Amino acid sequence: HEYGGGRTHHCERRQPAAIIVFLFSIFVVISCKSKVEENQLSGNVINPSDTKVVINLPIDGKFFEGNNIDVPIDSEGNYSLSMTNEVDGLITITNHFSRAFIFSFSKKKYVVNFDNEKVIYDTDEQKIVDLLEKLGLLSDTHNAVDAERYTDIESKNKYYSDLLTEKLKLLDIARKDLVLSDSVYEKLKNLVLLKIADFQSTDYFFTFRLFYENTPEKKNEFLQNYLSKWEEIYQVSFQNPEFSAYNEQSTFLSRYKMMYDIKQTGSLQFGTSAEPYFISEINFFRNNLPPNLLEYAWANMVYQGISQQQFEREWIDNFEEFKKQFPESKLINLLKPYIDQIVAYNDNSKKSADFVENYQQINSLEELFQQFQGKTLYIDLWATWCVPCRKELQYSKENHHILEEMGVVSIYLSIDRDNADDAWKELVKNLELKGLHLRANSLLSKEISDIVEEIPYYIIVGKDGKKVWKAKRPSDKRELFEQLKLYL
Repeated sequence: HEYGGGRTHHCERRQPAAIIVFLFSIFVVISCKSKVEENQLSGNVINPSDTKVVINLPIDGKFFEGNNIDVPIDSEGNYSLSMTNEVDGLITITNHFSRAFIFSFSKKKYVVNFDNEKVIYDTDEQKIVDLLEKLGLLSDTHNAVDAERYTDIESKNKYYSDLLTEKLKLLDIARKDLVLSDSVYEKLKNLVLLKIADFQSTDYFFTFRLFYENTPEKKNEFLQNYLSKWEEIYQVSFQNPEFSAYNEQSTFLSRYKMMYDIKQTGSLQFGTSAEPYFISEINFFRNNLPPNLLEYAWANMVYQGISQQQFEREWIDNFEEFKKQFPESKLINLLKPYIDQIVAYNDNSKKSADFVENYQQINSLEELFQQFQGKTLYIDLWATWCVPCRKELQYSKENHHILEEMGVVSIYLSIDRDNADDAWKELVKNLELKGLHLRANSLLSKEISDIVEEIPYYIIVGKDGKKVWKAKRPSDKRELFEQLKLYL
């Protein structure tokens, strides 16, 4: 993935990303009244795929990706959350793979409904959604940038300058049409400035990777033409008062580290540090970020690492350092549950896993399938280095009792190399995944690579041990269960 090893966001065998709309929501003007009033956020989910919606709340107007509240969905599909009017900033509401947002000025009740992947708002709120889409604030930066569109820096810079002018004109029109207050207008303006800066930085990064990285004689050309402007993007952005409110600050800052690596060494330094990747990022931020940006940049990177199942023991000491540097931080109590996961994860005293006997001698999928003839198999092809794989494993843990009741055997087939055998076994034990585990030897790995283009990849094998179907992901939940019923 893009954080290490020079990979893309997804794994080497790339899985098409689920379209995730990043949702911006309520900008609330804080009242001067001493009595704290409550706002109500509620809605209905038709045919929910999960038992809850997840609501991310800002903290003092700043974005922390880990400040998530699980709000249960009742038997009629309803959910509800009371919020004080101290909430100020971006609020996301996630229903499975769909995310919603609201932007409001004075309402005390906000309603967001979900119909499968469709999000339903009232008329006024839909106007704000349309505005944010036009401003580009709902765009995924990685997917929105085309580094090959313009191949020289003058054309690129003109494009982003014109794009910024266009977005600010749209915002000026909306200021009158939607009667935006001065504070809301300024907040949106600053977020647009950050978004365009993020686009431009991302463009420079992929320009380096596509056209310069593998051509040593051209690296100096990149340094001469791009580096000073790339540095300027961050110098300006660090002065933006909404930087810590920007919800893609982690990837934006990661590219700052990449820019620095290119400046210092002429190349990207993926995997060169002995420290875990995300901790090395934090240490870079500690030395190179303005002090006022460090607290949230650090906390968001902790969350990024742990949410991607990077459960290294080093996080425990890193958290202690955070507490010493920010002893009054509101993020300490929010980070603690994630650190508690690390502590529990690294306690291996009572953990075990079921490994397929003599898995090293299984040379083909046919041999594997025949061992379980008479059973319906759900096979998860994965690897310890694959971030999307490890995210899906969390859904596998939630689903296992259902598959067990259905009579389906869960098998986790890793394509890690031989030198990763010990690390693979340790991770399997720490994840406490029920089911059977094996790691492919070189012959089995070659067969898998010939037929599977990307991981994670899921297979259903019928009771005859021969028929194979491509399966839904664990996160598809209900759709997966319905698919499995066809092959019992």
